[in-house]
This record gives sequence, structure tokens and C-alpha cells, in this order.
Amino acid sequence: FARGNYKYAGKYLAGLSYRIDGSSKFGKEKRYGNFYSGSLGWVITEEGFMKGIPSVSFVKLRASIGMTGNSEIGDYDAMGLYEGRSYAGKPAIFPLQLENKNLSWETTTQTDIGLDFGFFSNRLNGEIDYYYKKTTDLLLDRLLPYTTGFSSITENVGKLENKGVEFTINSVNITGKFSWQTSFNIATNQNK
Repeated sequence: FARGNYKYAGKYLAGLSYRIDGSSKFGKEKRYGNFYSGSLGWVITEEGFMKGIPSVSFVKLRASIGMTGNSEIGDYDAMGLYEGRSYAGKPAIFPLQLENKNLSWETTTQTDIGLDFGFFSNRLNGEIDYYYKKTTDLLLDRLLPYTTGFSSITENVGKLENKGVEFTINSVNITGKFSWQTSFNIATNQNK
């Protein structure tokens, strides 16, 4: 695992991370997954041209991309499994599960672009976000014809995309002994 963050002049931000995860749940050649992430940020209110606008408290533009892995399968799903039984009165070994040496990590890559804002000493604040999430090599049980002697096999099959826009706005209406705050959130979402 490695991670680095950089901040310049209090307004330019960057971050990088990289990790290698390993799991014995997968085939011998597929046990390790490489996952990275990166982010950039710009605090626009720290720029000179924003200093003369007192009603604007905070504006930040940000973007990030990152990968994560999923290994949520059974401990032995990649292995060929057998059990001892009796066949015609003799001891025998019967296969219980097919081996899949190519079974590997399910991977999700997500991209986010957002704008954070605050007005009137942050009494009115919120954010606008666009996100795009793509999952590949989904870990699923694929059905097999019963003539094979097995009902299914765990494989990396298919992909899923999810994208949308989210908007949040918060307000501090009254402060003091009695306080009143409101929050509003709306999101759109598209899957395929």
C-alpha cells in the first residue's frame, strides 16, 4: 500500500494511492489485484480574484478516479472439490465442484467530478456531483446444464454501469438557543 498527498498554496490539492490485495479464494495465477486512485482539487475561493466577493465563503472544484476489488465469494469456489462415497459397494471419489483456475477479482472503477460551495459564511452550502461507476468481471454463479453433473460454476461474467448526478443544499436558518437547519438532496441514477 502506498499513498501520497500534496497541497500547494492552500488551494491546489492532489492525492494518489496504490494497493495490491491478495486472496487465496482465487486461482493461483489470479490471486493478486492492483488497485489505484487519484484525486485533484482546486479551492477557488483562495484565488485573488475571489477575495473581493464577501458573499461567497467557499468554492472548491474536485475530481477523482479510483479502483476497488471485490473478493466476496466462498473460500473454495475456485477449487475442484471431491468427496468420498460408496459406488457399487466399493469406495470411490466423486467430484462435487468444478475447478476454475481463471477466477479473479471483480473490479469497480469510479469517477467523480464535483463542486462544493458555501455562501454567507457558509450558512448556505452544498455540493453538486457527477459520478460514473463501472464494475467488470462480476463474480456470479453461471448455471450449467444438469447433464454435466453440476448445477453451476462461479465465474467472472458480465459488467455493470451506474451513473448519475447528485445535488445537496444545506441552510442554517436560525442560530442561538433555538436553531433551525434544513437540508435538501436530489439524485438521478441510470444503470445498465
